[in-house]
Amino acid sequence: MKKQNLIIITGPSAVGKTAVAKELCKKFKKSVRLDIDRVKHFVASGFDYSNGKIGREQWDLCTKNIIQLTQSYLKSGYTVIIEGVLMNNENWQKIFKEFKSKNKFLLLANKKTLQARNSQRNAQTKMLKKDIERLFVEFLKDFYLKNFEVVENNNLEATIKNIYKQIQNIV
Repeated sequence: MKKQNLIIITGPSAVGKTAVAKELCKKFKKSVRLDIDRVKHFVASGFDYSNGKIGREQWDLCTKNIIQLTQSYLKSGYTVIIEGVLMNNENWQKIFKEFKSKNKFLLLANKKTLQARNSQRNAQTKMLKKDIERLFVEFLKDFYLKNFEVVENNNLEATIKNIYKQIQNIV
């Protein structure tokens, strides 16, 4: 049986999703990193993060685009790494239904590490302390703990090694 070519990485802001995804991409001959934030920002008029009608429509459209892009790259033989945050469990479920990947990772780090990493971000991507706290709590909910393999990311190198080893063991 062929190994899964799809890896999904999520977690709170400043946990290192992008850094881990970029490093994992280097381990595959053909790989692509689908950053959920970049897909959300296709909406040039501004993404609506609310749970209102427009916000839900935009989240749904973002999810459909992620699915279509993933299908296209998988069909062409790429390893696809989806990384980012969908703050809507129903949209994660759509991705899970479409792709039966066992390679779903929730990166977590302690609050001190998250705050230190956040302080190194540029002004455009830096989060407020209260938002880091809110997201930290959000990712400890049952949905994430039941649907993703939890990986502590207090050390980037160890995290990449751990995830890559787990991926190699899944068929």
